[in-house]
Amino acid sequence: MSYAVLLCSCAKPTPATQTAVAALENSWDFEFTLLVETQIDEELLGGVTEQDLAAAWLVDAGAFELSWEGRVTEGPFRINRDGSESWRLLFEEVQNAEGEVQELQGRALESRRFPGGPLLSLQQSEWVSDFGALGDGIDPMIAMMFLPPPKKGKEGLLFTDFSWPYRIDGGRRSQQTVPLEWTEKDEDSEILSYEGPLSGKFQDRVWGVKGQFSGRLEGELQVSSEGEVEETRFLVERVVRVRSDDGHGVLRQRQVLSGSLRAGPGRMASPWPRTFYLTDSDVLGVLDSAKLDWESCAPQPDWNVDLNFEIDVAGKAHWTGDAEGFGECEEVLEALLFPPHHLPGLRVQSHLVIHQGVFQPYPNVKMPVSAKPPIHLVFGPDVGSRETVEYLNQLF
Repeated sequence: MSYAVLLCSCAKPTPATQTAVAALENSWDFEFTLLVETQIDEELLGGVTEQDLAAAWLVDAGAFELSWEGRVTEGPFRINRDGSESWRLLFEEVQNAEGEVQELQGRALESRRFPGGPLLSLQQSEWVSDFGALGDGIDPMIAMMFLPPPKKGKEGLLFTDFSWPYRIDGGRRSQQTVPLEWTEKDEDSEILSYEGPLSGKFQDRVWGVKGQFSGRLEGELQVSSEGEVEETRFLVERVVRVRSDDGHGVLRQRQVLSGSLRAGPGRMASPWPRTFYLTDSDVLGVLDSAKLDWESCAPQPDWNVDLNFEIDVAGKAHWTGDAEGFGECEEVLEALLFPPHHLPGLRVQSHLVIHQGVFQPYPNVKMPVSAKPPIHLVFGPDVGSRETVEYLNQLF
């Protein structure tokens, strides 16, 4: 890899972001049960009928229980300018108790930490936190993948502060902290118990809300003779309190997350070369690269047709529109190769425009928009995302 260096008498050179090298990735097999209960402060609703109806619907939609299991792997991504390392956390398998694949499967987020150090943040998590994926409802479990065993002092195991900043984007983020007290059965025990009070704050500028966390975390670590964590068992009881920036509307969710993480076998993994999800420019760039092919397959010199297709996670396109109206250009589309990504079932809408036999680059594409409730609020997997967002808009 080559680097460009600028020398200046008045400025210190800034280190470049580097691509990570191949590394032994981590993996965890997980299982958990999530129980959710939702309440609204009725006295703040003011007796407005629409808000009363919204509150009743949200309380019902926010009362559910689910059990999932699966596997998540952590492979190298990049080395940041401050020397910290970013890793890609990929949910390779996620199934419910009936063996049905869940929306979280195939999606990824970013973990960041210094080599050998504690977790600094969980970020690039928009699609993990999407409606139905529930990533920001199980964030304590994700963070506990990085919970290390404590060090020993003269009087036993030392207290540790365990924290995990969670970031969807610049306007949606949270910080949670648990001061943990550790105990062991005896000096030779391989089972370490931990417990502590959970607290934190969050803000969601997209919704114009902010809130607090309160609760507790407890569990056990099973540690090998070499000091490696083999299994983590956990119980998280968390209350999420949400209030709009103008003080209107208070919603509370009690979330109880219990389960286990088991360390899996590692394997050498090559660095993921780019961001985890496709952007508009990614898609437009590939479509524009097929200029001559589009001109050749067009049935007439002046032609404008809807372009509806799906891009699978390997980057292959699949036509989903009217095949009869697209004709031979379907073969051109399905021969294209887009960058691989981590959003299964990615649907794309655009237009193919030929004017006087010449391909005209279309300026935009429509890509999915995450229909997301305020950060860390979760609702039942069987309720509609649009309806949930509609009632939340009435409440806040």
